[in-house]
Amino acid sequence: DQHKNLVDGHNKNCLTIDQPIAGLIKDLKARGMLDETLIVWAGEFGRTPFAQGSNGRDHNPFGFTVWMAGGGVKGGSSVGRTDDFGYKAIEDKWEIHDLHATMLHLLGIEHTQSTFRFSGRDMRLTDVHGHIIKKFSPESRLMKFFGAFLFSIYLVLSPAWAEEEIQPDQLTPEQSE
Repeated sequence: DQHKNLVDGHNKNCLTIDQPIAGLIKDLKARGMLDETLIVWAGEFGRTPFAQGSNGRDHNPFGFTVWMAGGGVKGGSSVGRTDDFGYKAIEDKWEIHDLHATMLHLLGIEHTQSTFRFSGRDMRLTDVHGHIIKKFSPESRLMKFFGAFLFSIYLVLSPAWAEEEIQPDQLTPEQSE
């Protein structure tokens, strides 16, 4: 969240996350779990393309990046585009409810079928909104919910290579458990 010290903060953040997230994806793929595990990488907001103060960037609710892997997501898919400044979405605009509907679809959950009554109003996880982003998810793909559960457990357990700076492809059978 670089509101100041942009270059230093981004450098430190990238050094902290690049190897572990690459290791996670490689490990899930090697174990045959990537197809059944949905990885969603997102932030709270995008970042403005202009400075906040002398060396930071502010929140940008008008255009931001989310990437997903595994779980039936079509690899190499790209949806949407911002203006030439990277400030505002101008093509294939999607709302957060659409992202949630797509994630639920990839988990095998039909978001329109998860309606419940609360305080006299019909509610659901995507409110009364949400359209599946079809460029990301094939029509027939329904991911097993169990895969998402394993992903949650996987992050909590913190594999050995994340703590000892071991490359995932160098793990011994004992280290990978």
